[in-house]
Amino acid sequence: MNYSKVKKAVAIIGAAAMLACSNSAFTVMAAESGVKAEMTENLASAVELQWDTATGVGTFKNPNGFQCGWCATLYKDGKVYGNYGYYKSKNDYYGWAVDAGATEQIDLFNMMKENGNYQFTVTLMNKKGEAVNSGMSAAWNYVKQVPLLVPSVQKVADGVVYCELPVEMPMLHFSYQVAKGNNKEVVKEWGGAHDVAQNSNSETMDCIHTPYGNVSVDSKSDYYVRVRAMSSDLGQYSESAYSDWVKILDKGGNSNNNSNQSSNSDKNNSSSKKNEELTSEDMLRYSVVGNEKVEYTSNGGYSVVIKNSIQGPKCFDAFNVVLGDYTIGRTYNILPSGKFTYHMNSKARITLTIPKELQSGSRDYKMICVTEKGQPVELEDLDSSAGTITFETDSYYAFALVYKDIVAQQ
Repeated sequence: MNYSKVKKAVAIIGAAAMLACSNSAFTVMAAESGVKAEMTENLASAVELQWDTATGVGTFKNPNGFQCGWCATLYKDGKVYGNYGYYKSKNDYYGWAVDAGATEQIDLFNMMKENGNYQFTVTLMNKKGEAVNSGMSAAWNYVKQVPLLVPSVQKVADGVVYCELPVEMPMLHFSYQVAKGNNKEVVKEWGGAHDVAQNSNSETMDCIHTPYGNVSVDSKSDYYVRVRAMSSDLGQYSESAYSDWVKILDKGGNSNNNSNQSSNSDKNNSSSKKNEELTSEDMLRYSVVGNEKVEYTSNGGYSVVIKNSIQGPKCFDAFNVVLGDYTIGRTYNILPSGKFTYHMNSKARITLTIPKELQSGSRDYKMICVTEKGQPVELEDLDSSAGTITFETDSYYAFALVYKDIVAQQ
């Protein structure tokens, strides 16, 4: 008999029994988290767990008078089905955070692959690493909907692809997998449930210098990408199958100069957008995405996460409304506490290091934010340094760092 396993099982059962029989709050985490269970009188569990059955989003409220880290566990037919934002130690506290008394949403929709009764729980964690589980949400009987069409995928430059669905669809996401070698070893994936939805049917993406970090290119391997379409409107659609693999880099990181590769599924009869059909606006959108590490600091009641990101045509339309005689230098996604929301109740003060190639003592800088419903917000530079821009904002989503050269007075 394995006595260490028996001892562990007894400890878990005992902790669960104590939680059920006491009014005190106990830190009860799923075994996967690796966080030690300890008693704490100061941490209350999440409340008001609810489903939005149109979008597959769950919500909960943090009843504590302080910011908490959080994670969620999804259950199908009473059994654990998946984890969202799960912690392994208190050092992960700032990865996902919810403000005191705030209501948070959980994008569970793209985790739900099968018909069944779904519930979720939420674990809150304080800065000490102490944690407590909520009770179960109500059950939602989910029936899987019609899948989206497979997107067509067109290589337009080394490492860069253009993805398209035949019709414009609200609440659309594209999800990417980058692989290397003939065995298609996946080395990077991102997108879908954790990204802000597109408002158009297409997207241009640099799959080597991605919004989630660069792919480390092995000169001995070819590189490929495949893409699937996903929707936040779970009440009408489910995700598509993946496209075929499209080669984006040859061995040595060089193009094979065949920019007319495409992925065309039998499920999708749309034609790819050829390289020669890309407009100057298309080229601009991915030319202003930086490859450098984003360096920044922030102050306020919450942290922010800044990532290099390609922005869509509608975001650029909004940038241009207020751009005037400025030039777009870089585009970013900036998110409060790493969560996808358009507005916060207080402002954060952010200082961003300007990429060296854009720095000049004779330039004026500002940020433009495109927030909910495509509204542009201008944010002036609050410092005098040529190497940084400082701005304050309570609006979030797509950002452009813009500049203009100052003509010296004669």
